[in-house]
Amino acid sequence: MEIETPASVSGHDIVVKQWSEEEFANAQSEWASLLAHSDANPLFMSWEWHFNWWESYSDDLCKLSICAAYEGHQLVGIAPLYVERDFYLKGVIPVKRLQFIGKRLGGSGGIRTEYLSLIASKHIEKLVIERLIEFVVQLRTWNELSFADCQAQTPCHSLTVSSLEKYKFYSRQEGEGSSYLIDSTASFKAYLESLGKNTRLKLYNRRTLLEKLGDAELIPLSNENSDFFVKELNHYLSDRWQRVILSDRNWGFITALCSSSSGKISYLDSSILCLNREPISVMLNIRVASTVYTILLGYKQNFDKKFSLGLLHCGYLFEMCFNDSQVEFIDMLEGDGKNNNYKTRIAGITVNVKSIRWFRSPLLKVMFKFYDRFLRK
Repeated sequence: MEIETPASVSGHDIVVKQWSEEEFANAQSEWASLLAHSDANPLFMSWEWHFNWWESYSDDLCKLSICAAYEGHQLVGIAPLYVERDFYLKGVIPVKRLQFIGKRLGGSGGIRTEYLSLIASKHIEKLVIERLIEFVVQLRTWNELSFADCQAQTPCHSLTVSSLEKYKFYSRQEGEGSSYLIDSTASFKAYLESLGKNTRLKLYNRRTLLEKLGDAELIPLSNENSDFFVKELNHYLSDRWQRVILSDRNWGFITALCSSSSGKISYLDSSILCLNREPISVMLNIRVASTVYTILLGYKQNFDKKFSLGLLHCGYLFEMCFNDSQVEFIDMLEGDGKNNNYKTRIAGITVNVKSIRWFRSPLLKVMFKFYDRFLRK
């Protein structure tokens, strides 16, 4: 299926088409080129993240529906979507949900994907997004559209939402949160001085006390110790959340993500914090370009109450990033922590993240209008 834009529109001819699985698999180079000329997130909107997620988590209930926009032979936009078959009311009402690759509302989507968006070349962003949305709306393969964990404070998101508002869908905001970033281009000393006294104590000054308890050592993740790393991280995460977080499939996704990127995406900023050779905290981080993303953090429960092991481990990571001229940002991503939102005390930049759904079928419109009016809290 293709749609052409008349040549009179802004002087640009835009053709939108759907990719096959083979075209998706072979799109790494042109996807990367477009991503570099867009405002989309370089990790979560990369071909490597999307392709390996699709390989890891899709099944027979999923059908690829990537829409690609071209100006001549040049790729200028991507809507990286797929359709998931699901049900409401315990199998009574079927739904065909169009959503971003990286999310699975009806099942396990693995490692959380954030900062999702359409990808559009900056010099014709408005036109490309309008054409992609027009194409998506004309597809008859879906009756529900879900855009989750989108970075809300961007022109791309605003253009996407305003383009969808032209149609008679029923929309509902599913959730709203914040992710947290630290600018690491200043000095680590200046950063520490900007923190509150108690936060600085937990993040950095408690190192002195830890070192009095024995030999404190930060061991980087490597190919040689990866099995041990995963085992220990899973142990601590399971203790805290009462479920397996870094399953074999999830770790397989991470390793495939990094190995398929030719070194552009790396987990080598990950580490194990040990005391007397015994792990007490494990952190999985991913670096892309000038940003280090903190993906998972697990630590020993019921350790000495004088310590906040997670924050202490973060302090070691932050110092390393501040002292690395190639790192400009540390992204703590969304999530408040189990007991309190510790990220607000250590990060200076907040990014708004939103999730929205649109319903097209009359039945789903009526059902969710009723729910939102009478039952939603």
